[in-house]
Amino acid sequence: MSKSVSQSVFITGASGFVGKRVCEYFLAKGLKVIGCGRQERLNIQHPNFEYHNFDLNDIKRYGYLLETVDIVVHLAALAHQSKHLNPLTYYQVNADCTKQFISICSEYNIQRFVYISTIKVNGERSLDEPFNEQHTPNPLDVYGRSKWFAENYVQDIAMEANMEWVIIRPPLVYGPGVKANFASLMKLIDMHLPVPFAAFLSKRSFIAIDNLCDFIFTCAFHVNAKNQIFCISDDDDQSTRTLIKALQIVRMGRAKLFNCPIILLKMACILLGRRAIFNRLSEPLQVDIAKAKQLLDWKPVLTFKEAVFKYFGVENKRKEMT
Repeated sequence: MSKSVSQSVFITGASGFVGKRVCEYFLAKGLKVIGCGRQERLNIQHPNFEYHNFDLNDIKRYGYLLETVDIVVHLAALAHQSKHLNPLTYYQVNADCTKQFISICSEYNIQRFVYISTIKVNGERSLDEPFNEQHTPNPLDVYGRSKWFAENYVQDIAMEANMEWVIIRPPLVYGPGVKANFASLMKLIDMHLPVPFAAFLSKRSFIAIDNLCDFIFTCAFHVNAKNQIFCISDDDDQSTRTLIKALQIVRMGRAKLFNCPIILLKMACILLGRRAIFNRLSEPLQVDIAKAKQLLDWKPVLTFKEAVFKYFGVENKRKEMT
């Protein structure tokens, strides 16, 4: 099928925390963007933006949207785990829907398929050295395993169809509107309550939403990104202790960070059914982005300190309260 002269991008999960920002980033670069998501409407006013509300299970009905598309960025996924969800749901949404979607893409001569996976494909903790692309995948939870399945579908189907592919494995993404544990941590700081995490010194990798958007854009068009997997981060790892201190500073927080015996915190989390949260606070999960820097000549557009001040500073705190 023939393509339009101007490049256009199809972005799934466009109504999500990351998806909306990726849409805005590509639009700012002068591209036409077609987004789809579960949210009925998306507040992006731009002449080059087109939004469609549908579930990827219905992609066959909307395949015509891919007729003029050059690049696909696949962000749609079921991410936050819940004990109320059947584990099979993660495989159906993250793996099976991806398989069906890239199969449809292969029928429309898409040039490149960019899949946003997760560092959880590598594992939950990086004990001896930071994770990189050479490490054998070791996903330990249903979310990580479902994304690993999807990665394999992407590679197999894309290669069979002679379609270029890129897989990106980011760690926790933070920025305006972030939810889950990062948001809970900010609320705790804003309440000015004592925070008992001073003993958590193991470092973890994060990635600012601006850095992730810039890297996705790079992978969409850089010739050296073709058929590659990239582990990515801010390249500036933080411990739970330094993360909390940084948030305290930029939000003018007065909460006291104190040292509580880790064993007591572990027991409390287990009793409350929050063992996974304790692990994320206490265990290392670092990412080595040497491949991205060397192969793509890429570097983060924001440092961790710049990003935290930009996203969560006092001015933004006032906006959140209004």
